[in-house]
Amino acid sequence: MKSQLAVAAMMFVATWGMTGQAEAAPSAGCHDVRLLTGGEGHRGASARCAFDNSTHFRAFIGCKRRDNGHKYTHIGNRVPNGAWSTAWCDRNSDLELWGGYSD
Repeated sequence: MKSQLAVAAMMFVATWGMTGQAEAAPSAGCHDVRLLTGGEGHRGASARCAFDNSTHFRAFIGCKRRDNGHKYTHIGNRVPNGAWSTAWCDRNSDLELWGGYSD
């Protein structure tokens, strides 16, 4: 069962996908975020989060393809609170938002 925060995060991502108006900022509970660039130029983010309502979380990112403007999301690995979760955009895409949600 998804937590309320997970549902809120997914609604935020869905709204970003429709409007493109979201600001790139970590979600509540995520205090450390590292923006990453891979060896082939792809973008990503690692987040370290801690949520009161769960013992685990996942990072999420919103990406936009450079060739056709398609927006999509990727979800990071499930990790315990306080650990790092990482998600990557595909090559030739820009990272537009990031955060985390309790899992």
